[in-house]
This record gives sequence, C-alpha cells and structure tokens, in this order.
Amino acid sequence: MNIYHFINDANPQRGGAQKILQSIVDLYGSEGFTNIVFDIPYFNRKYGIFSRGGFFYLFAFIRVFNTNFKNSKVFFHSRMFFFLVPVVKVKGGETIFVCHANYKRANFIFNFIRFDKCIAVSGVVKKLLENYYSNVSKIYNFVERIDKLISFSKGSLIHEKSRDIRVCYVGSLQPWKAIDWLCNTLSDSDIANSISITIVGSGPLKDEIQCLADKSKLSIVLLGKLNEPYEALMSIDIQVIPSYEEGFGIVMLEALCCGKKVVCRNIEIFKEITAGLAGVYYFEGEESLIESLYEANNDNLTVEQVENNAMKISERFGYKEFSKRYIQLFENKE
Repeated sequence: MNIYHFINDANPQRGGAQKILQSIVDLYGSEGFTNIVFDIPYFNRKYGIFSRGGFFYLFAFIRVFNTNFKNSKVFFHSRMFFFLVPVVKVKGGETIFVCHANYKRANFIFNFIRFDKCIAVSGVVKKLLENYYSNVSKIYNFVERIDKLISFSKGSLIHEKSRDIRVCYVGSLQPWKAIDWLCNTLSDSDIANSISITIVGSGPLKDEIQCLADKSKLSIVLLGKLNEPYEALMSIDIQVIPSYEEGFGIVMLEALCCGKKVVCRNIEIFKEITAGLAGVYYFEGEESLIESLYEANNDNLTVEQVENNAMKISERFGYKEFSKRYIQLFENKE
C-alpha cells in the first residue's frame, strides 16, 4: 500500500505539521509502506515552477490525475491542496485531512470538500472540524526529545537572577503569532528600559522587527533560526507566547520541559494543553501582559515542578502515545 501526503513544505524544521508528517513517514515506512510526499519544493524540482500561481495548480492536477490511488491512504496537511480531493477520490484513494490549525478564516470551504476521515491535533481543532464533519479523531501532536529538553532546564533554574526582566520568543515570525504586537507593546511600555527579549525564528515580520530593534529603547536580539534554540536560551527563564491562534502549541510544552516559565495569551488551546502544569501565566491584553511578566519574574520554579511538568507532558504528548493513536486509526480501530 502507498501512503501519499500533500503539504506546503515537508521540511521537519518548519514546525509541528512537518514533524507530524515525518513521524507518520517513519512510523509506516518501518512497516513496509511506501510514503510519497507532494509539496511545493517537490513540484518546483519536478516542473521548475517557482510559485503557487496557476501553473502550479495545473501541474499538480495533472500529476495527481495521472496517479493511481487505488487502495492508498492520502493525507492532506494543507488547505491549499483541497482542490485535489475530488480527483483523489475518483482515482480510488481514501482521503484523510490532518488539521494542524484552528482556522478562523475561509472555513466555508469545509462545506464543499468531503473527507473520509479527519484528524485534529487538539480538542480545540476537533471542535472546529465537528461543525463540518462527523468522522473526526483527536491525535495530539507530540514533544520530541523530552529528556534532552530537561537537560536545558539547569540553566533556567540556577542562573543568577536579574532585576531586569529577560524573556524569549521561539517560533515563526508570522502575523498570527503576534510577535510584532509583543515587541511594540513592550517597546511602548514604562518598563521598556528594564526588559530584554531574545527572538529565535524567522519569517515575513523579520525586517519589521529588526527595524524596531534598531530604534527602540527595548533591547531586542534576533538570533534567526536555530536547530537547538533552548541551548542558546538557558540563561532566560521566561518565554512569551503571544499568538492570536494556535492549533496546538508545541513550543509551550518544550519551554516547560526546559524549566522556563511561560507567559501566554489566554486562548483556549493553551488552557487545554497546560492543564495541571506549573509555571504558566495568562494575559488578555497589554496591561495584563506586563502584570503577568512581573508575576512570572518574581516566581521561582522548583526542580520538582519542572520534573513533574516533564512527566505529565511525556504521558500526554510523548511519541509513544502519538504513534499508538495513529496505528489505531490506520488499522481502523477507531
């Protein structure tokens, strides 16, 4: 049996969706199944197309139309490939939508595209999909290398405390991540002279943030993308996650495993995945952000709290539970 995947970009360094894809490939590849990934880089290499314009959609349609999907499972990881769902069905494939985001816009498309199965990466996303589909399973994303993340907690727990507030941000620099809002809010605040933010990541807002860093009294350090971000952030014990929306929130769980306190926007998914975990502080807007930062800066996490966080995260979001759930789905036991 062949397993096909449609995704924007399959590079595991991109984020949670790509890590899920790589894990499915590893999981079923070891069982003797053939995984075939169609993403933007694939079509660029195959046809020399360097955009998502009309030529991309035309050649993607031709490539899929000429493929026999009989007795195959076809995972759709991105809405940009939804136009291919009817073609895959006609060609005999079972269609599975893996929904990685809590979509807020253009959801009308779900009324017209029908899947055989849907997989949601959280309860929040499952609730969204159940407005349109009946066959929806919840399979949480997973946290990689929890033991290694715990090893980075030593720096966060024992480094010399500063009167100033030192925070970090890890993630892509996208509008919905609200990193521009965070930097502007801190820059305009009364504590701008006593706070610093170190940013790990890249994206379309990079130039805007760099411009702000050059002229602001707020200390902003951009490190770009790093393979081991928490190794470079061991002396910083507060991570801020200001996202307007998230499908899961893997960086929050990674940060907690590293012994960091997390200051995050009060959205439903963050409440869902951090239930019972220590060191999480929520904010609603600009004023409560500053209050939460002060509260987090004045609190101390103990070694026991960090170890307890890591144990609970491992039980709920470890790879063992993730793979078990996918095997159950794959073998039609759900």
